[in-house]
Amino acid sequence: MKLRCLTYFCLALIMLAGCERESATGANVDPVLATVGESAIHRSQMDVMLGRLTPDARDQADTQLEARLLQGMVRTRALAMSAEQQLSDDERRQLEARVDTYRDELLVQTYIRKNIAPQPVTAEMVKQYYLDHQAEYTLPGKVSFEVISTTMNTLDDAVLEQVLEALSEAKTIDDWKPYAVRLEQKKLPLAYRSATMVPASINNELRAQIARLQTGEVSDVVYADTIYIAKVTKREPDSVKPMHEVSVDIRKKLAPQKLKQALTQHIDQAMQDLNVEYTK
Repeated sequence: MKLRCLTYFCLALIMLAGCERESATGANVDPVLATVGESAIHRSQMDVMLGRLTPDARDQADTQLEARLLQGMVRTRALAMSAEQQLSDDERRQLEARVDTYRDELLVQTYIRKNIAPQPVTAEMVKQYYLDHQAEYTLPGKVSFEVISTTMNTLDDAVLEQVLEALSEAKTIDDWKPYAVRLEQKKLPLAYRSATMVPASINNELRAQIARLQTGEVSDVVYADTIYIAKVTKREPDSVKPMHEVSVDIRKKLAPQKLKQALTQHIDQAMQDLNVEYTK
């Protein structure tokens, strides 16, 4: 959307003197459709506006549509001319810089269309990229864990002592779930939970504790927002997405790289006979 707005903005602000664009021989090559003051609106500019329409809309284009478009272009040009008169010197320089930059971009796009044919991304290229970027397509294995933690942030000394004793005892017990039921029956502020998650989905503090544990290992008592112990019950291995699932994604990545390589070669060639000086 921004690019289309900039295109229209630039077309509206480029003031062209005279009523016709002529070739070197003086032949009229771009008829004038309207003049706004001394500024001409040419057939080529109407063609640009028509080119923005959908194919169906272009097929249905008629003289009435062109008349409405031309009326809009005239009104836009009139406002653009008024805006140009109000520009400060600094604003004018900025506008001219934007127009020059956009003109360069259009010229490069035209050059690419004429001189750089799209290079196909081969199956071998896809395979090599896949092999070179295995980490990019590796899914981390899920980890199953259990946690017994306090349900209150503040505990008096007597309760805290019972909690720490219960957590220490839990480290010697294999099955925490029935043990948690017994703790609940004792009215201790402790709760049990289990989960199976990818590591990235576990909160940072708990994830750091779990990362240190082997399967079946129990952490030390952790003092964080709550007091808890954690146990890892299972670790699934990492898995790599099969190539056929990611080949389309790889092709989308490689295609612009191929274009960039070709464009770099053409740029280097274009600069060979040019004297380039950097003033700063």
